[in-house]
Amino acid sequence: MVTVWTFVAIAVAFVVWNRRGTWRNIGESTADYARLTTLRARRQRQSLRFGLALFVVEVIAIVGQLAWFDRLTLRSVLLLGASAIVVGGWFWIVRRRIASELAMVAEYQGD
Repeated sequence: MVTVWTFVAIAVAFVVWNRRGTWRNIGESTADYARLTTLRARRQRQSLRFGLALFVVEVIAIVGQLAWFDRLTLRSVLLLGASAIVVGGWFWIVRRRIASELAMVAEYQGD
C-alpha cells in the first residue's frame, strides 16, 4: 500500500504543479489565444511524458515486489505487457493530438 500511495502522491503533486497558470481567461486577441493554447499543449506534453515515466517506474516496482515475494508468474508478466501496450497506444494517440494542436496554433501565428 505504501507504494501505491507514494505513486498517487507523486502524480497528484505533478498535476497540481503542471496545471498552474493554464486555467485563466484566454484573452482578447488571437495572440493571447495562441500563447495560452501553446502553453496548455506543452503542459499536456509534459503530463504525457510524466505519465509514461510513472508507468515505467510502477512496472519496475511491481515486478520487483512480485519477484521479492515469489509471485512473479507468466500471467502477471503477460498482464503487465498488455497494460504496456494499452499505455503505449494512449501515449501515441495523445502525442499525435498534441502535435496537431500545436500545428494549428502555428498556422494561426503565421497569419
